[in-house]
Amino acid sequence: MKKTNSFLIAIIILALLLSGLIAFQKNDQIEVKARVLKTDNSDMIQSGVANIGNQTLEVEILEGKHQGEILTAYNELTGELQLDNYFQVNDKIIVAIQESNNQLVAKAIGLYRLNWELLLFFIFILLLILYAGKVGLKALFSFIVSLYIIWNFLILSLLAGQQPLILSTIILLLLSAIIIFSVAGFNKKGLAAFLGTITGLFAKTVITMIFGDLLYLKGMTAPFAEALLYSRHLNLNIKHIFYATVAISASMAEILRTITGSIGLVLVAPITAFLAGWIYCTEFSID
Repeated sequence: MKKTNSFLIAIIILALLLSGLIAFQKNDQIEVKARVLKTDNSDMIQSGVANIGNQTLEVEILEGKHQGEILTAYNELTGELQLDNYFQVNDKIIVAIQESNNQLVAKAIGLYRLNWELLLFFIFILLLILYAGKVGLKALFSFIVSLYIIWNFLILSLLAGQQPLILSTIILLLLSAIIIFSVAGFNKKGLAAFLGTITGLFAKTVITMIFGDLLYLKGMTAPFAEALLYSRHLNLNIKHIFYATVAISASMAEILRTITGSIGLVLVAPITAFLAGWIYCTEFSID
């Protein structure tokens, strides 16, 4: 259930980010990188380990058409540690800039982490290709395509009010086919894995629908669910979105097993050869 809740939270956060991006573009807003030059915490109250109030920042814009400009940005602190960001001088952050009546209004969004995230992703790609070779490339292709489909089709369609269960089933069928056949190959092994996955998918979906209704699960207990509804998406069926995440999160275990199993098979030979060489070249006895 924790895995399901985590996937639901991820879906809701992605939807919130995407809905925010849509509203962002409609209001002629842009997000850019900036450096914190000064901080004013006079309107902020410390309550235990949390801070409540407004933090005023003087920031220098580091990119875009406003690069080099000094703006005042506002950071609202609600006291929720998992959501709030407390900024300090020299922090690199992301600010949202809105042009209104020939004036610029800036709001602090969060710390700028893209550089380190890209580095980590590059290391992941390098190790994947280095140790898994062709299978690693296939797994990387599946990973990128899956993210693209989830972001550009699943999230957008959910926000548009499409049926979550039908939509998630179609997306899962597509993702299962792409991932399994690209990694395992279009052969008997891949076909067996695909048929087994989709059979389990339909069974999980039916069981989730039946017992979800019997247990009166509504999906509103997930974090950010209310925020998503109140961000102009009252037409969303959160309960069915929750049901869909159960099926999706369960099916990911099946897909992950195929990928990790294939990569594991590729890694066994070189690792075994290395360890065997080290053991035979090292003088020690095993009693």
